[in-house]
Amino acid sequence: MDDKEEAEEALFIAAYRMGPRMTAKKFERARYVSMGVIHRYRQMHQGGQSEGIDPFPSPESFRAHLLRVYDLKLSSEQWRREWGGFIDLCFAACNDLDKAALVPVSRCIIVMKEAA
Repeated sequence: MDDKEEAEEALFIAAYRMGPRMTAKKFERARYVSMGVIHRYRQMHQGGQSEGIDPFPSPESFRAHLLRVYDLKLSSEQWRREWGGFIDLCFAACNDLDKAALVPVSRCIIVMKEAA
């Protein structure tokens, strides 16, 4: 649970730093949106194969998930303008964090190949 919370916080901070400033109200909502995105990312990339399906392929299904899990109701009006950019930043941050986490594994593989 601690690892999950740390990953969610790291993602939120990384995505927030990549984008424009937000109002305090949007900032609090963005935290939950980022937690929804990391859930989606994990489902889509489970096992490192990137072959999973998006569990929430439409804005409606994603908003329904946020409402069900976090009791967060987001308006469907201007969805892309309001949240699309931040969601894209969250996915970019997931990719960046994923790559950074795999650097030690990559180094070990290189050392093992050289030793063989």
